[in-house]
Amino acid sequence: MSRFDAFHMYGVIGLSIVVAMIPIQVIKKWNVKDNGGNSIVIPDKDSAQTSPYLVGGTVVRPGWVLAACTGLLFMLTRTGYGIKLIPIANAVLGTWVIWDITSKTTQLIISRIMNR
Repeated sequence: MSRFDAFHMYGVIGLSIVVAMIPIQVIKKWNVKDNGGNSIVIPDKDSAQTSPYLVGGTVVRPGWVLAACTGLLFMLTRTGYGIKLIPIANAVLGTWVIWDITSKTTQLIISRIMNR
């Protein structure tokens, strides 16, 4: 198991966020162009798209917090710890919620684009 004070628990994710932010800010500030000479435009995030991730993440996270790994969840279920079915159900339900809301949002966006 991982120790929660180890670098790889937080440092790798934090470092990856910083590494991803740098080129995005460079592209936005200096109007970087692609190979065809067109400006690369990174639109601001639509606030309506954050709700699927908040809802789904809220449902998925308890499953990960309680056992940190789906393999471990299934292993503990097989050894008689049936209570681990609750985090498994949360993980599956949260994944379904994210997929369902995201697919509806995608369909709505496509229908708006087609109706223009």
